[in-house]
Amino acid sequence: MSLPPLQSITALETLDRLGSVKATASALNLTQSAVSHKLKTLQVTLGFPIMVANGRGVILTSQARQYVRSIRPALTALQDAHQTISTASGPLTISCAPGFAAYWLAPRLSEFRHLFPDITLRLLTQDSGSADLSIRFTQQDTSKDPLMRIHFFPVCAPSYAHGLPIPKRAVDLNPNHLLHLHTRKDWDMWLTTQNTTFDTRKGVLFDDVQTMLAATAAGQGLSLGDRLTCEDALRSGALIQPYAGEILSDKAYVLETGKGGKTASSNAFENWLTETLSA
Repeated sequence: MSLPPLQSITALETLDRLGSVKATASALNLTQSAVSHKLKTLQVTLGFPIMVANGRGVILTSQARQYVRSIRPALTALQDAHQTISTASGPLTISCAPGFAAYWLAPRLSEFRHLFPDITLRLLTQDSGSADLSIRFTQQDTSKDPLMRIHFFPVCAPSYAHGLPIPKRAVDLNPNHLLHLHTRKDWDMWLTTQNTTFDTRKGVLFDDVQTMLAATAAGQGLSLGDRLTCEDALRSGALIQPYAGEILSDKAYVLETGKGGKTASSNAFENWLTETLSA
């Protein structure tokens, strides 16, 4: 069995001490849904139930309480060691691809700031060359491991194309209703997975993912989304996934160190980022 993410273990130990998801979320500076997600992920990793419903709240199972008692000394020692040796402080400038910044990083900034209160963050969505770390969506260097690979799939609003019914078959899609980001080749690639092709040059071409997804949510047509940018909208019903089939993007999110090299603060952010992405 692989080791569970540290943040999930911390959430479990805090829940055991404080007794409620609400109090745990407040103590860890997270949302209640984020705590619940970490606990569900931990439950899958451990392979046994860790909590059961109790009225409007939850309580830990006997197996979970025993597990917490076993790992608490090690967790306390790790937290003490972190507090003792951490020198992460001062300014840290992060350059980040707009989609990653808006849909993934921004909602999680409070978690990082809670862990490293002495780091002063500056977040840029346009790389000026001054960043300590850069998160870019770019052609993948096969010699390096990416932060995240992306699979694209069609998304649209339930009110697609101002009330028009969504075609049951991809071949019947209106090319005017296809929304594109930077290039039209992604739609061409996806259409081949549906054993069809047609001229995709008529749809609107965007240079910003937020604007494209705003148009999609407003019923202007279909775009190719991914789990990172569309997860919340799909969960809330603002967007739907009308067709099966995904394509693996030839681009990936990668992390690059700035010209100044690694620092304690950039190392802290990189470790937090990779751990959180793997949770």
